[in-house]
Amino acid sequence: MAFSGDTLKINLGNFGDEEGATISQIPVHAKLSRLVREFNSGSIVYQYLPEYGYTGTEIVEIVLNKGSDGASAGRKDKLLISIVVK
Repeated sequence: MAFSGDTLKINLGNFGDEEGATISQIPVHAKLSRLVREFNSGSIVYQYLPEYGYTGTEIVEIVLNKGSDGASAGRKDKLLISIVVK
């Protein structure tokens, strides 16, 4: 759950050097919707901030690329996150 005016942060876990994530469907009412890689831990964090005054439910779709060994592209999985903004 997110609160109007606050940035929601969701840690997606640790990713190797050849792995990553991309946003494939951006929430409609997002003022901020981005992925941030934390280099000291290797984790990727999704950050969401709703437009001012928005309340309701948002959906973000993220494609995770994990399992790369440097020679192959790895496995791509879709992650759907439902965000309730109050």
